[in-house]
Amino acid sequence: MLATNENLIFSPFSAHSALSFVYEGAAGKTERILRDVLDVSQANTTAKNYRSIMRTLNSAKDVTVRIANKIYVNNGYMLDQNFRSIAQNYFAADVENIDFAQNRQAADDINTWVSSKTRNKINKLVDGEGLDSQTRALLLNAVYFNGEWDNPFKTSSTMAADFHVSNTEVIQCQMMSEIDFYDYAENAELDAQILKLKYEDQRFAMTIILPKSTDGIAELEKKLSAIDVTSLKTSEKEIQIFLPKFRMESTINMKTPLTQMGLGEIFSDAANFSNIIEGPAKLKINEVTQKAIIDFNEKGTEVAVVTGIELVPMSLQYPSAVFRADHPFVFYITAQLGDETIIMFTGKVIKPSYT
Repeated sequence: MLATNENLIFSPFSAHSALSFVYEGAAGKTERILRDVLDVSQANTTAKNYRSIMRTLNSAKDVTVRIANKIYVNNGYMLDQNFRSIAQNYFAADVENIDFAQNRQAADDINTWVSSKTRNKINKLVDGEGLDSQTRALLLNAVYFNGEWDNPFKTSSTMAADFHVSNTEVIQCQMMSEIDFYDYAENAELDAQILKLKYEDQRFAMTIILPKSTDGIAELEKKLSAIDVTSLKTSEKEIQIFLPKFRMESTINMKTPLTQMGLGEIFSDAANFSNIIEGPAKLKINEVTQKAIIDFNEKGTEVAVVTGIELVPMSLQYPSAVFRADHPFVFYITAQLGDETIIMFTGKVIKPSYT
């Protein structure tokens, strides 16, 4: 999880997808570094795996998942023919030449594509100031998710309630509530409660991890960073849950965290992306930016993410367990594809707002 004391929504899947896309055009030491940090196979195998994942997700039923890739190449440059073939055949990427020197028009064209692929949820990813004649290529990955709960909340049960941002700060939120059978666990090692909410397509789920103490979010994040969150166990149990409605938006410049992960070379003059563009032009990555929006409510979750690389029956008795998310918590949205669980989105709620 990225270090921040604010609301956050982030897509590991989108970031990994975009970087794997770039990996296909890397060579030499840059290729080896990307392979090791991304923990992927040889380039051709990675491309085939992503094609299979994207086909499965794009054809999901009862939830809407749309993944799109696009490459903008500066006028006067041509994509390497092998990279173009991989982009189109394995990543289903559109390729378009554009005049980055006309930066405002280029930004308008790029943002129009982003908006169309995220159902008008993200209308601006780039501005003209970030583009110029020295920009050689821009690689974009867009992910849109809209899922309705398998067991929707009753809107009549939503009411104003306190949310404890910290031990000293309390705000008002719109708190949803329900009593039913959910996948649930109490984890002593994490000192937290775990709740899993399933979507209509039950391969997809949102897992919410709630520290038991009001100010336990930072310590929880440290513990979660050292484990595989997809391996956390839950079991079905009747439980009363209280969850705040929230909308949030995050824009993340990923250059610093990626450098800390060991990918600093891709931003340096030592970068070798000689398999992306034909000719002698040397490329390095200037920025990796991700913008994400989530809407979490009684009906379900709607999430849109774009990553750009510049080259969310009443019981008659009260149940024994209560899950009251009235203080900061972490969440994950996952997709179960065969034996593999993919973390599509992750985030944390510090100050829930629904406006």
